[in-house]
Amino acid sequence: MPAPAAPAFGAPAPGMPAPASSVSGDWPVPRAAGRAVAVHRTTPRGLAHVIADLVSGHAASSVAVPADVPREWLSALPAATALRSEGPSLTPGLLGATDAAITGCALAVAETGDIALVDGGTSQGGEALSRLPGHHICVLYATEAVGGPADARRLLAPDRAVTWITAPATATATTAPTPRRGARTRTRTRTRTLDVVFVTGTQAPDRP
Repeated sequence: MPAPAAPAFGAPAPGMPAPASSVSGDWPVPRAAGRAVAVHRTTPRGLAHVIADLVSGHAASSVAVPADVPREWLSALPAATALRSEGPSLTPGLLGATDAAITGCALAVAETGDIALVDGGTSQGGEALSRLPGHHICVLYATEAVGGPADARRLLAPDRAVTWITAPATATATTAPTPRRGARTRTRTRTRTLDVVFVTGTQAPDRP
């Protein structure tokens, strides 16, 4: 007999189905092999301070962000932090030399903890932004969660490249949802530090 679904922790974002199963409390840690992963629970009021503490705690003097990152996320950063906004001047070499990156995400799967970033998606930037710096801070709103892999497959556009924060595809555990035909996906396995900032109590901005 299947176990009953856990209670949902937040209402779905516009256009997203209600989670079939979910978590109450903290977001499950993604099974990200080869990386130090931590999840930090906060509210919209505390988000900027959690981000600032993570940047300071890793002694990051430079931070890369998408061009459309919400400025309130960065409002508590130390004044000496060098902000590098994504654009032509942020070359792969400079991005690789940047201490940390701050992004949002497209959605996350409550059953597994896997997180998806769409290339060029709102507050997500390009694939290199979340891959090249050694420290990635990913903001996840509770309302960006979907219940299971099937929900994620329905929501992710097949013509958009997606980066999954997940276990490697060769792992025996459940990994990223199988994409629809024509979709471009990549699973990130590079050794790095990942901090997921799980924001409760609000609806996330609309994301493609």
